[in-house]
Amino acid sequence: PTLALEYDQVVIFPNPTSGKFTLEINSQDLTGHTITVHNSIGLQVFKQENITDQKADFDLVNVSTGLYFLSISDESNQNTIVRKLLIQK
Repeated sequence: PTLALEYDQVVIFPNPTSGKFTLEINSQDLTGHTITVHNSIGLQVFKQENITDQKADFDLVNVSTGLYFLSISDESNQNTIVRKLLIQK
């Protein structure tokens, strides 16, 4: 059975960021999470599937300065956690 990912198990640093950041998921059950990033009007600017590492580095230096929403979904898309990500250049 898949364990539900909790909000406090997800850490993003640094935040605010210039575009490069690390996502850390403190869970023992990493079975292919999907990471998506949307801008403030809901357009998807980034997506990566099948994340199985507890710590992963991302590079969004090509996106504009602003507030973004990073979503982490489990393999079945039944559990999604959304965190704010502030990009400042």
